[in-house]
Amino acid sequence: MVAYDFSNHSDKAVKYILTKFNDRITEINLCHVIDYNKIVNLPKEELYRYKAEISKKIENYIDDLISNKLNKMWKINYCVDISDDIALSIVDFAKNNSYDLIVVGRRGLSKAEYIFIGSISRKIVERSSIPVLVIP
Repeated sequence: MVAYDFSNHSDKAVKYILTKFNDRITEINLCHVIDYNKIVNLPKEELYRYKAEISKKIENYIDDLISNKLNKMWKINYCVDISDDIALSIVDFAKNNSYDLIVVGRRGLSKAEYIFIGSISRKIVERSSIPVLVIP
């Protein structure tokens, strides 16, 4: 399972896994978590529309991966969740779906950002009983 947030880092993680483990992958799941704190004030209708837009963007990304360069035999799924704890949501999703690996991209945070807010990648590594591969 790959934590996917549309960043260059998560795109790199997806492509790394699909390239390096080409002959061993049959299925991959992209998991996107919407930060509840950023959408808490949206009306319900807007929230549904936003979640649908995110889902459509992921579907387009998957179509692009498959049509451009990837093995068409791979099954690529996705999930979109809403949570105020992104790392915990990703770890729980992986556990509940019996994934054997969580893959995340690493973002470059400044020292101050890292000290005060930490990183989602670090939190996933700390909280997961499932192996986590962090792609630099």
